[in-house]
Amino acid sequence: MPIGYPMNDLQAFVSRGTPIDARRVIRRADLRGWRFVAAEQRALIPHHYEGTLAKVPVIDLSNGYQQYLNSRKKPSIKRIAEKRRALERQFGPVSLKWCSACPEQHLRQLIGWKRAKYGGARHPFADPAAGRIHDELRTESGDDCRGLRPG
Repeated sequence: MPIGYPMNDLQAFVSRGTPIDARRVIRRADLRGWRFVAAEQRALIPHHYEGTLAKVPVIDLSNGYQQYLNSRKKPSIKRIAEKRRALERQFGPVSLKWCSACPEQHLRQLIGWKRAKYGGARHPFADPAAGRIHDELRTESGDDCRGLRPG
């Protein structure tokens, strides 16, 4: 099982560019192999189970949404615009706020949307472990991994 299951179904190292000694990690963890995302982590490729690499989209908003949008290819920009217009028709104006002043309210809304999306087939937040993962990430204050709070 991946770390953070059921909220996460893939794994990868998160680092600031420090080289990873994958062989040492695999050996020290006493693993035979590892199902993981190998976006830029080429050191892990020799250790993956055959056929388990997955492409995972990354949305880098560190320079703002407009910069992200400008980095996309025309078909993606068109598809994003179509989805935005559909959202606006259904719900009204759409905006991106990088740090909500009402995080609990907005998180409850997001969880509600996720529950509705799965239509009873799978409720990711029904598992108590998911709630604990969410609470821990939401309240974490370390530099390496933390939830955003109004400043």
